[in-house]
Amino acid sequence: KDSNPKAALAEALSAIHRELHGLFKPDELARSATTRKYRNSHPAANAAAEAIVIYPTNRPGAPGMKP
Repeated sequence: KDSNPKAALAEALSAIHRELHGLFKPDELARSATTRKYRNSHPAANAAAEAIVIYPTNRPGAPGMKP
């Protein structure tokens, strides 16, 4: 259609990008929903996955603590 090869190439790359975005974007959204569901049902794993984790050292049953 277009006599300008650069414009034709840009149009083709745009169409490819649009198709690939449609293929991969749903997977990203599904992963976040699955991750949220897992973190809600596993609070210890959720706490350990935070950027800064502070573990309590005086909890009952900790090594070196009296029962």
